[in-house]
Amino acid sequence: MRTLHLLDIKHRLFLLPLITLAVMLIISTKAFALEKVSLQLDWKFQFEFAGFIMAKEKGFYQDAGLDVELLEYQAGFDTVEKVLSQENNYGIHNSSVIIHEGELQPIILLATYYQQSPLIFVTSKEIKTPKDLIGKTIMGTKDELKYSSLALMLDHFFITKDNAELVEHSFNIEDFINHKTDAMSAFRTNQLFELDKQGIEYNIIDPADYGFFMSAVNLFTSQTEALQHPERTQKFIDASNQGWAYALKNPRETIATIYQKYSQEKTVDALTYEVAVTKKMMLLDFFEVGAINTDLSLRAVKQLHHSGLLPSTQELGTFLFDDLLLKYNHTVIFNEKQQLYLQKKKFINLCVDPDWMPFESIQNGKHVGIAADIISSLAKQLPIPIHLIPTQSWQESIQKAKSRQCDIFSMASITPERSRYMDFTTAYTTFPVVMATTTDKFFISDIADIKDKKLAW
Repeated sequence: MRTLHLLDIKHRLFLLPLITLAVMLIISTKAFALEKVSLQLDWKFQFEFAGFIMAKEKGFYQDAGLDVELLEYQAGFDTVEKVLSQENNYGIHNSSVIIHEGELQPIILLATYYQQSPLIFVTSKEIKTPKDLIGKTIMGTKDELKYSSLALMLDHFFITKDNAELVEHSFNIEDFINHKTDAMSAFRTNQLFELDKQGIEYNIIDPADYGFFMSAVNLFTSQTEALQHPERTQKFIDASNQGWAYALKNPRETIATIYQKYSQEKTVDALTYEVAVTKKMMLLDFFEVGAINTDLSLRAVKQLHHSGLLPSTQELGTFLFDDLLLKYNHTVIFNEKQQLYLQKKKFINLCVDPDWMPFESIQNGKHVGIAADIISSLAKQLPIPIHLIPTQSWQESIQKAKSRQCDIFSMASITPERSRYMDFTTAYTTFPVVMATTTDKFFISDIADIKDKKLAW
């Protein structure tokens, strides 16, 4: 027995280096197989980028075959230029519409995480409305004062460099506290915590309160990256969304990870405050994590056109990842979970409005109209067929949706009632509803201007 034991030990000692070498080779091979990509952030490490941090830390990127480098913002960096020049694969921007020197930048939008921008003006306590900013000193970055929702609001209230002093942002909160400026651009997630902590009185002017909405924490890439590496790009989107879902579900762990491994520039209390504001800005009751609100981008461009801040010749064009793939005849990419679902599903039941031309109708048992053409194009990208469920009325279609006899509507506007029994994608087409009047009437810029008038529809 003793001899066998010693022999066993010898064998183990002999095998140990071989086992170690094999393990190292496996690890090395796995690491070699990962695709290296980079994500350029547009600010310092904080909870604003929690989803990307946790996607890396929990191995979601690695599981997707990606070795992701998260790059913290440095002074003087042009995040958009770095992505468009392909120095970095992906980037983050505080708007889904990016403008440089009066021109829309050809970025491809991949995901939106803050459905409402936390960008606001913090003002001294006597300034309560945008009109009160006339004659005051306003501090903000060049882009914020020229192309953001703040700029749109200032333009709407005729606040310009001629009747107010617009100064470049110092990013020093003491300039506001010491009254060197009357108003400064700020993020709800950041500066408000510091002002509250110091007991400083202030007011908030939020562009969203005046109808000027934009998003933030927008994930984007270049057309080259999207077209040359569509599968990699889709994997990056899916893993990032997974990271965000984890971060929101596990905020304490996420805060500890950020503070211990990435940055101590913010305290744990400040990061905790940021979590609460982040959840509000993500509008999770209405949007899935990463969902893109196309209408918001289109609306922003229209507002910029109307204000004159963007030439009317500048249009968005193809700016969504899925639309870009369709435009260049790339097959729609489904992740593994989606593929398994579709294989099990076998076909998709479609309900439509049977009497809504020219948008759509059912004639001789066939779906016709604008929506029918779009659905037909979509069906070519799916691995399973779409089946029309004939109905006699829109109400019957709604009832079939509620009873799960149909899976999708071809066209439907989102309402609180419908959201109880259906999920909604971002809009794939829009049909503007306008208010018309005779040419001798003044332009209607605000619905409040005609609240006492008679309207017909």
